[in-house]
Formats: sequence, C-alpha cells, structure tokens
Amino acid sequence: MNFKRILVIAVGIFAITAVILGSVHIYSTAVARKTIEQTLNNINLILMKPEKMLTEPTRFTYSFTLEIANPAHLTAEVELTSWQVQIDEETFTVSPINQWETIIHPKEFRDRCFSPKGEIAISEPSIMSLKEKEIVPLIITGEIKVTARQAWVTQSFTYDFLLDSSVIFS
Repeated sequence: MNFKRILVIAVGIFAITAVILGSVHIYSTAVARKTIEQTLNNINLILMKPEKMLTEPTRFTYSFTLEIANPAHLTAEVELTSWQVQIDEETFTVSPINQWETIIHPKEFRDRCFSPKGEIAISEPSIMSLKEKEIVPLIITGEIKVTARQAWVTQSFTYDFLLDSSVIFS
C-alpha cells in the first residue's frame, strides 16, 4: 500500500511539473512570436541624404538610414542580409556604412533600436534625368532575419520587406 501511495504522489508531481513546464513553453513561444511580429512591422526609412560627389566617372552618393524596432521593447537579434534601392526605373545595391546585424532592445539599453545605414552611387547622367522629373518613386527592398529567444524557446524568421515612397531630386 505504501508503494502505491508513493507511486501516485510521484505521478502527481510529474503531472504538475509537466503542466507548469508546458505553460512556460506556450508563454515563451507566444512572446517570441510577438517579438518577431512587432519587429517586422516596424521597419521605417528615416533618412535619405546626398553625401558627396565622386569623380572618374562622376557619380553622386546618397546614404539611407532605416530604423528597426518593436514597440514593446522586446529583445531580438536582427540581421539585414540584403538591401536594394530602386529609384524610378533604376535599381541599386546598397553598400553598408555601418553594421547590419545587432541585438535590439537588450536589457541594458531598453530604448535601443537598430539603425542600419547604407550607401548607393548614382551616375551623373542618371541624376540629370531624375532632376528633370517632378517626383520619382523610391522603393526599398531587402531581406531581414529576426531571431527571438524567450526561456528555452528560440524562433527565427526571414522576411522580404518592401518600403515605398517618393523623392524629389533638385
């Protein structure tokens, strides 16, 4: 009879532990998913500016700054794997100015967002044809990988993003 009682208590303890660990896992998965969702929904172009004129051949460089964050300030690893800029009909591959991989909103700096910077060079004939137009479409595309960790749950998601706007070259 003592053996049955010990077995019932052990099974009960095991069941309670399983329920607790299962609940923590479900919660951790939900938080990781929310982190990824919020991060992917908060990619913004915050700055496009001319930098300098280069010679041989003549071309103009423009820098772009994106801001990637999540409103809940949840920690996520973010890596911008590729980035292109299309102005009117011409597509440019963006060269990195700063690091394109970081951890946003770490515990030490809750307000830290990710601001990757890139640069393109536009030839002089292209600039002249863009200046002749009143307003031209600006489309930024790229691939971003976001990884979120909560407890023992790790989730990663790679996403192709698209930002569109318009720009005036004067």
